[in-house]
Amino acid sequence: MNVSSIATTAISKAFDRFNAAAASIAGAADPENPSSVASVASVASVASVADTVDIADAVIALSSAKIEAAAGVRVFRAEQELVKNVLDILA
Repeated sequence: MNVSSIATTAISKAFDRFNAAAASIAGAADPENPSSVASVASVASVASVADTVDIADAVIALSSAKIEAAAGVRVFRAEQELVKNVLDILA
């Protein structure tokens, strides 16, 4: 069992979910002016967008991806600390 590869995979998947949620929020901006920065109120009022975005779901997805990435980093650090302690004991 390679804990560091599992942690790295979890971090990568969390970043993918984060980017997908961010893209769905960004895609809800005014389709006529893609460079505009949309506020929550303006995104919620865009009714003509074919793929509507539920802001609450997107924010939850962003938050959970952030938490998952942080958990992956903690797992990786814990594994590194465990290896360090084992090497200290054996040395």
